[in-house]
Amino acid sequence: MISTQIQNMLGSFKSLFDEQTFNDNSYTMFFFALVIKELTYTPYFLALTGNMQSFIYMWTEIFAKMVNQIKFEREMFTLSDGGTIALDWVVDHEGGIPKKGHTRPILCMFSGLAGGNDNLYLQSMIREAVNSYKNKDGSGQGYKCVVVNFRGAAGVAMTSPKLYWLNTWEDIQEPLDYIYEQYACDDSGRKVRNMYSYSVSLGGSLVTLYLTKVGKNTPLSGAALYVIPFNLRDNVSFFRKNFFKFYDFMMGFNYHLILKGKFDDFKKVMPQGDYEVYCDRVLQNKYSLMDIDANVMIPSFKYKNLDEYYDNSQTVGKIQGIKIPVFFLNCYDDPCIKPDLYPHDEFKKNQNVLGGFTQRGGHCGSFTGGLKPVQWFPIPLVKFLEFLEVKQMKKNR
Repeated sequence: MISTQIQNMLGSFKSLFDEQTFNDNSYTMFFFALVIKELTYTPYFLALTGNMQSFIYMWTEIFAKMVNQIKFEREMFTLSDGGTIALDWVVDHEGGIPKKGHTRPILCMFSGLAGGNDNLYLQSMIREAVNSYKNKDGSGQGYKCVVVNFRGAAGVAMTSPKLYWLNTWEDIQEPLDYIYEQYACDDSGRKVRNMYSYSVSLGGSLVTLYLTKVGKNTPLSGAALYVIPFNLRDNVSFFRKNFFKFYDFMMGFNYHLILKGKFDDFKKVMPQGDYEVYCDRVLQNKYSLMDIDANVMIPSFKYKNLDEYYDNSQTVGKIQGIKIPVFFLNCYDDPCIKPDLYPHDEFKKNQNVLGGFTQRGGHCGSFTGGLKPVQWFPIPLVKFLEFLEVKQMKKNR
């Protein structure tokens, strides 16, 4: 059996005794790095490569969706441009939509490309976060989880002509601000509980981009982000060609079906000429996510070219803008991300950021277990959130 420990980017902690550069967040991240360093990941015996992790994921998710017992209470939220998203609150012992007077921290969750609230990587994290109150060294509260869906995802109709994609970071900001004001503060506006984010792949890229834009002006007290692509421009060739173009094809065809399924909605909110051009572009780009990127997304968002699009959408070169504690967890064998494109130097220069890497785990997989595969990644991510929450509780005493 192959076991690997999380490798940490500890370069930013060299100035431990330099009070001018080593702030409160630096101490938090330094001591968490010491804790997380001891965790060991053992890959599932049938998933020893990134590609094998992907195939295990597909079959496991199909079964998980069939037996999923997680229930949600839906709240609709209207964005400033008229778009609509669903806030799906996990139904737990406190019910669904939060009530006034409750103080458990809120965990805002953003999915990957497919959207929706029933993805396996969401189910796994929800269970770990909700049940974290059982951990003796944790906060003893658990988390109030909410899936913040993308516009038009999870069965919600499109009510504006804007799509969700890698550059729509305002779609992160608006619901977070609403959740904070509505559920994390009392009637006087005083904060009564913390908010955190857990985000995956495309959703993680959006949250990262959002954090680089807003700096300290966020209601989040921390974020745990999983399998994030940082350098979009330089990753295109690798993603297109890897594993006989399987991922570019599968993700592209899946997203094509999502876009095609919204034709009737778009017909109601787009000018006729724009609608016809949009439908034609979607129908002509069925089998490649990178083709959809270049031929559907760029013209839809009025970018001049690919360079302008990537400059606005990718997070590489912008990590220094993150001003709250963030833990990035990635896998070096991720078949969707070229391993030498991770911004290690940027992690080292930002004392608010910790980058953790396992040698194996694939994209959205990180399966372990005996006969039954289970996802391992929620363990270190929830440990990180609990580390922050316990620190906040001690600070408030």
